[in-house]
Amino acid sequence: MPDLLIQHARWQEELVTPDDKRLVSGKGCDCICMGCDEPLILRRGKVRRWHFAHYKDQGMSCSEKSLIHNIVKAWIAKDLKGQTILLPPHPELDSPQEFCVEEGWPEKWSKETKRRYDVVLEGRFLYEKVEQEKRGCLIFEVYYSNAKDDDFKLQTQKEKSYILEVNAKLFYRDGIDLTIEKLMENSEWLWFTDQQKEEKERRKQERLQQKRREQRLQQKKREQKQIRKQNWSGFHKRENIYTIVKEWIFRELTCFWLYELDTPLGLDAPFKDCSLLDSKGDIPLRFEIKKRWKDKYSQKTGRTYDVVFEGRFVYRIGNHCKRGHLIFQLEDQWDPYDRDFKLEIRKAKFCVIGVNTEKFYGANLTIERLIENSHWLW
Repeated sequence: MPDLLIQHARWQEELVTPDDKRLVSGKGCDCICMGCDEPLILRRGKVRRWHFAHYKDQGMSCSEKSLIHNIVKAWIAKDLKGQTILLPPHPELDSPQEFCVEEGWPEKWSKETKRRYDVVLEGRFLYEKVEQEKRGCLIFEVYYSNAKDDDFKLQTQKEKSYILEVNAKLFYRDGIDLTIEKLMENSEWLWFTDQQKEEKERRKQERLQQKRREQRLQQKKREQKQIRKQNWSGFHKRENIYTIVKEWIFRELTCFWLYELDTPLGLDAPFKDCSLLDSKGDIPLRFEIKKRWKDKYSQKTGRTYDVVFEGRFVYRIGNHCKRGHLIFQLEDQWDPYDRDFKLEIRKAKFCVIGVNTEKFYGANLTIERLIENSHWLW
């Protein structure tokens, strides 16, 4: 142990440090090594930190592992007596918050479990409620490089023992500043086996994934609900516009000028196919309304039309006119009439005008604006 300055030794069955005032410097300190039971020299120099050392021709069989292991056990049993230890939450058993140490023994044999433990502390477990306590034993198992195996952990579970495992190498380090806080930082409950830890971690990950799936599902539902709400709001807005425009056309229109409307097939296409051209081949100028209907059903096409007018198609020459029907269908950018609808009205020889409600609707509803935003559906 060339790098380790020994900071603890046994003197008259006590664990002592180099600064103990009862000790005499040099070879007369009467201290024994905790690792090999050989006598030690107490060196209190002015350059190096005070420490114990083996005699020159001794200590060859002493290992750092056994030395630190025995020192930590003796320190826990001696220095924790009369102290209160703050405990971490136990993974399975009820979780006391503190343990008040009344007595402690290193290397104690248990008749109940027929097992030898490194350190057994006797005292009282204290809980959150002040009046709640339970007498029992808190056990420390000390390891330097090899932790307890799965068989020991399974036996601990069976006995339901409160056992903390201490990493002596991390806790002891250079042998100074040994405190309860430092001890607990390098200790953990001895309970789960490696297989149980893997299984617990797997279940934890499964629960986490399930929680994430549920969160994604809830988020998707919220988004869908928001979309439905927006669509429903937009639907009602569109329905309101439809209703207003339909009612305005139904009530306000008495005459409609036809010559300003055009189709991709030519100006006279709807009138020609519907036999509404006069003897000279002229198109009617206007349509004068006599009767009107809203949401009128046609047995010919099996379809309901928004506004249907009955009246006269008036031509250029005199009062020449023809009787017939003019239909208004409301549409917008989300609901344009398709090719099948147009073929259907051409086959039925209906004069149908499409009105773009989104463009037409506004503060001032006039016939001029209606004509600007209307076109033949043909």
